[in-house]
Amino acid sequence: MLRNIYILICLFILVASCKKDTYTADPYSLWEVRYQYKGADAQLPPSLIWGVVTNDHSNGNTPSNYVTVQFADRAIVLLVDDAKSFQLGDSIKVNVTGHTITRDNGTLAIKDVKADSIQVLAKNKGAKANTNALPVLKNNGTDFDCSLVTIKGNVKVKPGDNAAYRGDHYLVSGSDTIILHTEPNASFANNLLPASGTFTGNFYLRTNGAGQLAPQLWIRKLNDVK
Repeated sequence: MLRNIYILICLFILVASCKKDTYTADPYSLWEVRYQYKGADAQLPPSLIWGVVTNDHSNGNTPSNYVTVQFADRAIVLLVDDAKSFQLGDSIKVNVTGHTITRDNGTLAIKDVKADSIQVLAKNKGAKANTNALPVLKNNGTDFDCSLVTIKGNVKVKPGDNAAYRGDHYLVSGSDTIILHTEPNASFANNLLPASGTFTGNFYLRTNGAGQLAPQLWIRKLNDVK
């Protein structure tokens, strides 16, 4: 009898120990979510994204359904039904488990995110821009896609003086160029470009006419240019 009781106690301890040591993986973070895209659309495993909104709908120079969220030095776009309800500097959290990661016109993005699924944790927070020379950004586009960047150095603009921001222009450093893009309805679209400057903005890969991914910089406001 005592032997049976002893065996039962040992079994209980063993089962309790197994339950205690059972490991449940944490949800994927923004960094890990980005790596789920391997050249084709993919459904996300348990994933929780948090970070700071870096695009600015108030000035109009952003795709209308984009919420661009950055954590540390990496970022991703959320395709949101009511993106304008989220402001530059909002600190947000959203569960994207089961959503599809894709490229939206070339830009790394998560599809079909509902505005009411995004929790705003705080307002007026800052995200640190990745500061690099233009060739570094251009040659490492998939790393910097969606992130806030500052192009180091006094890069030239072609065409520059007497040209308005609207449309596509070229930022030039040596033999390297990337497109500076401004939407026609941006609040500063008709302001004149400088001949050169230091530019900060959202760095997006976009599909060009040849079907290739090409980097573009979308400034958010005029004082993104120094």
